Amino acid sequence: MSKDSSKPKDSRKSVKKTLVYAFSLAILIIIVVTFIGTPAVSMMAGPGRFVFGRYGNREIVYAQGNFFQRQYQALATQYRDSLGTDNIEAQLRLLWREAFNRAAFHAAVMVAADESGLVVSEDHVDRELAQRPEFQEDGRFSRERFLRMSSAERFSLRNFIRESLVYELYIDDLITGSLENPAELEFVTAMAENERQFSFVTFPFQEFPAENVRAYAEDNADLFRRINLSSITVRTSRAEAENIRTQAVDRVASFEDLARNHSDDRYATQGGERGWVYYYELEPDFADPAALEPVFSLDAGQISPVIETLNGWVIYRVEEPVEPFDLDGSLSVVRQYMDAFERGIIEDTVRARAEEFRAQALADGFSEAASGLGVAPSETAYFPINYGNQQLFRRVSSPSDETFARAAFQTDFFVEAFSLPSDGVSSPIVMGDSVRVLKLQAERTAGEDTLDDVQHAFPRSVQQFQSNQLENAVFDHDRFDDRFNQVYSSNEFQRFLFGG
Repeated sequence: MSKDSSKPKDSRKSVKKTLVYAFSLAILIIIVVTFIGTPAVSMMAGPGRFVFGRYGNREIVYAQGNFFQRQYQALATQYRDSLGTDNIEAQLRLLWREAFNRAAFHAAVMVAADESGLVVSEDHVDRELAQRPEFQEDGRFSRERFLRMSSAERFSLRNFIRESLVYELYIDDLITGSLENPAELEFVTAMAENERQFSFVTFPFQEFPAENVRAYAEDNADLFRRINLSSITVRTSRAEAENIRTQAVDRVASFEDLARNHSDDRYATQGGERGWVYYYELEPDFADPAALEPVFSLDAGQISPVIETLNGWVIYRVEEPVEPFDLDGSLSVVRQYMDAFERGIIEDTVRARAEEFRAQALADGFSEAASGLGVAPSETAYFPINYGNQQLFRRVSSPSDETFARAAFQTDFFVEAFSLPSDGVSSPIVMGDSVRVLKLQAERTAGEDTLDDVQHAFPRSVQQFQSNQLENAVFDHDRFDDRFNQVYSSNEFQRFLFGG
């Protein structure tokens, strides 16, 4: 694409240009660049010229009169009066880093513009050059002032103007059509108008009945057997594992030394010692858990056959033989296992209890049903439909239950909660580690102050979103070669900064 700007500027273009500048500045400030170590490179090509990195085929250069130098100068001027007297070197480094970040994004835009074929005419550059304040005299371009500038400075300035025009046009192309739409603002304001408040009763997963935990343990007792083991893990071949086992059985070397020298797992440094482990902890390592059964029948000191796992081969030595599960002393282990691997059973049981409560609430009243459980209903704050708890709207929250805010990330919560009729009671809703039943407590229209806040905040939200989108559209970190730390710390650059 090719563009020129010889047409008269209208008010819409002026507004757009202002927004382009704002968007660009926001992007440049928020870019996060990741240090990538690189080998030593030539960093200088003349006095005061430093190559801080590359973006694609374009060097990120600091040189007199170029974009990088002008950005640093602007930042130094901006922060001159606000910099403290402590740790001046650290503050100076931060200024240079921010100028570099801006130059890196500028380089990315220039590469993208070049690849897209975007150009500006030399006539356009001439017109912009003629409007520079340093060449004005009595409101007109002064050829004499222009000629007072050296040819090198004129060349540098011309390049800067050309790149600035390309940069502005490229960003302008990206945001054309994405300026704030009055209809969008009206829609977003309407979203904030309808606020609801709810009462709710919580049924935590942790109240899953102990008798149900015991019943699960009795039905799955084999999972909770435990045994004290040491192990050697081999990932190369079964043959090597068999050779290591033979050495252990024939006592050519101790099991501990073989583990330290040949095992490929996190227990190697401690001689293979794993300690007490439950059957369910070992089971996931095997395609066929039945392979574990011979291990659980070994006596103390015995060494298992080589057993194939999902990640190689393992040899176990039994330190203490299997212990059956203690139902009376270790039900907490079963509960932890169910929390991790059988949440469906817990959820179904707790949800069934919540369903019973809902039926009772519909028959006798919400407060009465809660009283029957011996609990008092909690209340939420007023909030609209605010998926993700966006800062633009009132947040989904409850003064008495911080965990309620998780509901803001669930579509089913908003569908259920904002479909309730007056005094309606919701179906049970799973929220994290609990199930909740809601009652619509009250509904209101947000006040003018709230709606005014939304209308003022919306343009900033749009700008932030567009800034992030522009960065994602332009900046490809795979093409970015960051040498800032290396160059900034070099003797050449430090001499440039501080002399000597």
